[in-house]
Amino acid sequence: MMSRMLLSLVVSCVVFSIPAVYAGGQPTFSLEPLTPTTFLITKKDVRIVQYRVTNHTSMTRELTMRPIAGVTQETSGAGYCTNPFTLSPQQSCTLSLVLNGADLPRSIRNMPEICKTNGGGDNTPSSFLCSRPSYSNGLNITVFPTSSRVIIPLSVNPAILTLQTSASPVTLTVTSHATAASLGRNIIVELPASWSDVQQNAEDCKFLAPNQSCHIILTPGNTEHAEESVVVQGDNTQPAHVLMSVQAFTTVLSESISTLGLSVNNMSLNAALTGKPRKIIISNTGTREALDVVYSVEPNLPSGTSISPATCGNILSGDTCDLTITPGSTASSSESELMVSSSNTNPLISNINVLTYGDTYQSGYLFAVDDTTLDTESIAGQIAAFSDQAPAIPPGEVNPNGALWSANPQGSVDNTLLYGINS
Repeated sequence: MMSRMLLSLVVSCVVFSIPAVYAGGQPTFSLEPLTPTTFLITKKDVRIVQYRVTNHTSMTRELTMRPIAGVTQETSGAGYCTNPFTLSPQQSCTLSLVLNGADLPRSIRNMPEICKTNGGGDNTPSSFLCSRPSYSNGLNITVFPTSSRVIIPLSVNPAILTLQTSASPVTLTVTSHATAASLGRNIIVELPASWSDVQQNAEDCKFLAPNQSCHIILTPGNTEHAEESVVVQGDNTQPAHVLMSVQAFTTVLSESISTLGLSVNNMSLNAALTGKPRKIIISNTGTREALDVVYSVEPNLPSGTSISPATCGNILSGDTCDLTITPGSTASSSESELMVSSSNTNPLISNINVLTYGDTYQSGYLFAVDDTTLDTESIAGQIAAFSDQAPAIPPGEVNPNGALWSANPQGSVDNTLLYGINS
């Protein structure tokens, strides 16, 4: 009698020492969906569903999937789970399932189920150590015969859609090609499970009349996603496919010059001060159109100085926007920053100086101006250093390393007026 009690106790301990989940609710083998898991399928359809399977136990396990009618396992892809498959602790593989509508039961719910094998050469699933995905992530599939209802063909535009990280929403147009008076219902983009940062508003496609179009608005997050063929489908429609990706900025702006010096327009002071208009050229060196390119200036340019055009708008790939700065008669009291921005590109900053004689510029005092240089460049000229640059010599001696501020051809002082030096 005692031996029977001990045997019963041992058996009970063995059975209940192998729980389906660890303490805290962690599944022994997690199944994370990589594709949509809820959809309708006809008897003519074939769909692929994928999960990432991870071993959360502390032991290496040989695992297998409990068979599902109409579902076969793909095993030849890179990183795919074999059948059976072995996972070390915390190791993962991709469980790729092919669903053949012709062989599926009427519905599948709360599957697949991954179990350890019975071992000892028996690869069938054990009954004591198994896991399924959460209910919301499990297969939720309904099969209906093609003759039982109208299945509406759809098309999408564009067929290739590239979203840019943290950029403005993009619209996908869906068109019904129904041949009967049947409404398309609940049409959505079946985004991959890993694209959780991408939001969609499909309210406009809740009902879609025959031969009409609706719009799904997609808003990207700040995560890049590689290009995938994504399904667009409703409750009673055929699937349409769009190649979608989320990329970081591929549109790049550059400026022709980072610091632009211009002459004031003040020929009454000196004929050299012609105030020639000059350009900062903004170029789109990226592969995509730059959208809504605008600029601002801070602090404001001096009175009488203007920039045109008022905005660049959109700049096509390889195209430019020429910002023309036309000086007035007043010089800058401080350097101005021209800040260029766009809704989908990098920002730019260029510095602008409107100059006259005696201005501090490039570590000296401006005392000669050449305003005949190219309009895409700064003015040329000469500056006088803030302090003596030649070594000091005894009083009364000529410094062979220095130069007189104003000299005649013989090298003697001639007291000619130099604008910016003694005026």
